[in-house]
Amino acid sequence: MLVRITEMCRMGCSHCMVNARPDGVHMTYDTFAATVSLTKKLSVPVLLVSGGEPADHPEVVSYLRLAQTANLHVSLLSNGMFLHEDSTKRDQILALVDMVQVTNDPRYYPKHVADFDHPKVLFERRLRVLSPMGRAKGNENCDRQSPICFNLRSTVRSVGHLGLALAMQAQRGSFCTPSVNIDGAIVCGETPSCASVGDVRTSSLETITRRIATLRCSRCGLLDNLDIRHRNAIGE
Repeated sequence: MLVRITEMCRMGCSHCMVNARPDGVHMTYDTFAATVSLTKKLSVPVLLVSGGEPADHPEVVSYLRLAQTANLHVSLLSNGMFLHEDSTKRDQILALVDMVQVTNDPRYYPKHVADFDHPKVLFERRLRVLSPMGRAKGNENCDRQSPICFNLRSTVRSVGHLGLALAMQAQRGSFCTPSVNIDGAIVCGETPSCASVGDVRTSSLETITRRIATLRCSRCGLLDNLDIRHRNAIGE
């Protein structure tokens, strides 16, 4: 599961899929607690904490502490700025996560973040795939060819159970979907603009599974790149 705990980010990257901005709003504690609860019910207790910039959430430490108490494997997906700012907050975050994944591609990130030598910190200096969503839409360098939601939707339709589908995705090293928006909406992709398949506070696993299996959505515009066999696999 991926959870976006804030829409706030001070970096202002040109490629941002979620249109994060310095005045972005934050996820409430109750919504995050519901996300932790749902994640524990699934077969793969992995939580990717993202944003915006998750370290910019004023309560990020208490959120991470809750996830750690629930025995989840937690990764923080960050632009890395926090590593060189408040050392107390940085050390608290590092103590509560399994990994901090920092992306800082100089083609899109307007501020360079220096390396930080720590066993839990992994830097990536080059984005592997640029998706045509959010501020990146229309960028000539967008190279994603299939919808982000494809693997989740096709696997859920095949096995009929969300937990089993996520276990199968984990075997392939995929943990990013489904994801939870700051308002609690569950989506099959990685952006707030993706169609909702439930609410993390009120929807049952059965309801979420059924809605994923029957979802019809082409908001990203990438369905046109799929052949008929792959379109059939997600019911489009």
